[in-house]
Amino acid sequence: MLLDGFKGNVLTHYIKTGTPAAEFQIPKNQFNPIAGQFYKAQIAFIDSNNTTGYFSDVTIVKFTSTPVVGIADLVEGSNSAQYVYTGTYETEDVTEKVYSYQFDIYDVETGTLHDTSGVMIHNSNTDIDRGKSFDTWTSYKTLINERQYSICYKITTINGLTIETAAYGIMAVETLDLVSRNTEFIATLHEDDAYVHVHIMPKDVDANIKAITGNFILVRASSEDGFGSWNEIHRFTLINNYPLMTLWKDFTVQQGYSYKYAV
Repeated sequence: MLLDGFKGNVLTHYIKTGTPAAEFQIPKNQFNPIAGQFYKAQIAFIDSNNTTGYFSDVTIVKFTSTPVVGIADLVEGSNSAQYVYTGTYETEDVTEKVYSYQFDIYDVETGTLHDTSGVMIHNSNTDIDRGKSFDTWTSYKTLINERQYSICYKITTINGLTIETAAYGIMAVETLDLVSRNTEFIATLHEDDAYVHVHIMPKDVDANIKAITGNFILVRASSEDGFGSWNEIHRFTLINNYPLMTLWKDFTVQQGYSYKYAV
């Protein structure tokens, strides 16, 4: 196999693959390509006398790094559904820019497409820098409560490379109304072990507790900044469960500060 840089005709690499094969991998110690660089590639036959002949046609190949794509604020597993989704793209190959993108939301139970952005042309004016970009889409179709959906973000680059995210699980959030469910939200300080036990308990033994389904986020505010901001500390999912549980044991509390918790 012969490889040379696309600019000029100087032979830069000559690699013997050994036994004939339909495909092969080039060892890293024999070839160190540059991301974004185009190369000419050609296959040649070498006989037992080490004579080279029977050359194939020359093809043009490009070496690129694998882009990283994701959807902002979503994690693997279940997430609370949103109306606005932001797809993110990052690559070391600054020549491999996004050309188009698409968001798809599927109904997991039926396997059908629930909503889609369709193929949209990427607006390069919003690019963060040469190797980073994002796309934003608003879904106006209502999700049914207590139903699992998935969303993925797919991009195509200016050179035809297509890559998509894993399917992120999403669910319409049902309000965790503890009062109507005859439960109460309790945070208890354990001074000896230096943690706060955050849990949900029934109001009384005979309470008629109602089951709930949804994705929820436990957040915390601190007197350190005057309770001016709420920070996520834990995510949890309930699927037709009774909200009676230990939500979190917070070992990150600091002496001298007060804390507030919310779901």
